[in-house]
Amino acid sequence: MIDRETVQTVMKFKYLVAILNNNGDNSTEVKRRICITKHATVTLTKIWKDENILPATKKRVPQTLLFLTASFGEECWVLTASDRKRLESFEMWCY
Repeated sequence: MIDRETVQTVMKFKYLVAILNNNGDNSTEVKRRICITKHATVTLTKIWKDENILPATKKRVPQTLLFLTASFGEECWVLTASDRKRLESFEMWCY
């Protein structure tokens, strides 16, 4: 009860843009973030194929845009070994 109102207990909820759950497992959120970022990567096809954009600039796109999108909210994640591996695999997929 908070201020004489009953608060419902839930298994998971969305806070800002992150999905949090009551057991501390963040693998669902890690997978979701990777999926969102992969979609963003595919939508940048024009940049990847444009011959007028220098390769050095193309290399900076994942660092400045994609990895920030994937890791948004990571300060509240508790990563397991499989989550770390999943994120590393995603990074290699980007390159």
